[in-house]
Amino acid sequence: MHRQTGGLAWQLQTLWAVILVFAGEIAILESGQLAAAPFPQDETPSTQRDSVSEREREIAERFLGVVLRRPRPGTALDRVVDFHQRAGTIDELLERLSAQTLEGGDGAAASTSSDPKTGLKVMVGGLVQLCRGNAADAAARLRIAEDLLPNDAAVSYQLGRALLQIGEIEDAAKAITRATQRQPSRAEATEMFTTLAQIYSQAGDREKAIEVWNRLQEQFPDDSKIGGRIAEELARSGDAQEARRRFLLLAKRTRQSEPALRLAVRAAEMLRELGDGDGALRELDAALAKTRPGSWLYRDIRRRIEQGFIDAGDFAGLSDYYGKRIAANPDDLSMPLRFARLQINDGRLAEAQTLLETSIKRAPNSPDLKQALVDVLLAGGKNPQAAKWQREMIAADPDNADWVFGLARTLSTDTSVKKDDRYAAAVEVLTKYADRRSGDAVVLAQIADRLRALEASGEAIAIFRRAVQADPNSPQYREYLGEALFQAGQVDEAIAAW
Repeated sequence: MHRQTGGLAWQLQTLWAVILVFAGEIAILESGQLAAAPFPQDETPSTQRDSVSEREREIAERFLGVVLRRPRPGTALDRVVDFHQRAGTIDELLERLSAQTLEGGDGAAASTSSDPKTGLKVMVGGLVQLCRGNAADAAARLRIAEDLLPNDAAVSYQLGRALLQIGEIEDAAKAITRATQRQPSRAEATEMFTTLAQIYSQAGDREKAIEVWNRLQEQFPDDSKIGGRIAEELARSGDAQEARRRFLLLAKRTRQSEPALRLAVRAAEMLRELGDGDGALRELDAALAKTRPGSWLYRDIRRRIEQGFIDAGDFAGLSDYYGKRIAANPDDLSMPLRFARLQINDGRLAEAQTLLETSIKRAPNSPDLKQALVDVLLAGGKNPQAAKWQREMIAADPDNADWVFGLARTLSTDTSVKKDDRYAAAVEVLTKYADRRSGDAVVLAQIADRLRALEASGEAIAIFRRAVQADPNSPQYREYLGEALFQAGQVDEAIAAW
């Protein structure tokens, strides 16, 4: 969760770590010497030092230096932990990070040192253990680090994370509350407040959760992104009423029309969550009317409206809604097309056919409406009727290969006609189209492939020869021809073609 919500802070930490490592590598190449490591190298046993390369050890020490300057989970910490686990030196690392702090010389509990550097060392030890999944030991170390770093928000937050993992929810909430009170940065504050609000939400304490969100909003009153995130988190946690209130407030404060509309749409969806489907539909419809037809926002709102009906199992309501919209906007062909697709998906083929036929009367030159009608007719096994419309479409655009191939497929799959007859009808369509596209080798090869599928090998070979003639410098057409000849048993001619 930390990496996902840490945002800019985590990215900057990673970038800084990489810069330091590369800078260190350049210095090594130039001087041949190692820069001073954060801890004496002789603390690592020689047997373990030999198990990994000195270069790897050196890089790990540099990453450790980065973490010690600003202890946070992230790439630098991961690299340190990974290295020491592979080297078998993780215990030595933890000892270095707890020296003179976790234990006194007589085995007593923590030292009273208030040196911030000691606090940072102990905090890193806690983060190492948290990274390894040892939350209980991480919490013990982070408690000591918190005492040594009284003004550090991050140590309190990481303590809260560790306590959450061992089930000490109340203490975790207290620790994270302390973190929010220590003036964290904007990026870190958002994560801290979000985690704290989620704790209260999951515990069923709505009032405390809202109080936390209000504190975050008051801390950054002019940050609309934080306001939007708060509203989304409330929606995710199931508090639709409070989420709706905040979405509406943000929409009112937003000056740009498109972001304001998006917020209004989210507010409408919260109304649906509250059980007022009719009210949500009215608000979504009002938002749809303010958008440009065909835009992504228009499509998104329309999808949300449809999904509301579908989720409720109210297809009759969806039909009534689209009926009114189509009547009010007869020139918007996207509506009947969209509704017909929904009807097809729901198996309402007769209704979709009626809708599209009516729409085609209004817009007789629309190929999209006609193609949709063809799809409906084919889904219902009405191939002859589909072929009629396809022929009409081809007459308007005779060079459209997709429509010609579609007609050939419709004819060849019409089970009401004998196989030989339906294949012959499809072959006739394709060979006539080959005459029209005699100079296009690509289309000719596509036609020949379809003829082979229709068991018309002679016609296919003839069309492949025409493809070779149309583009004699492209070897693939000779290869296709040779393959067709070979499959037809004409081996000598196939070899000649190849």
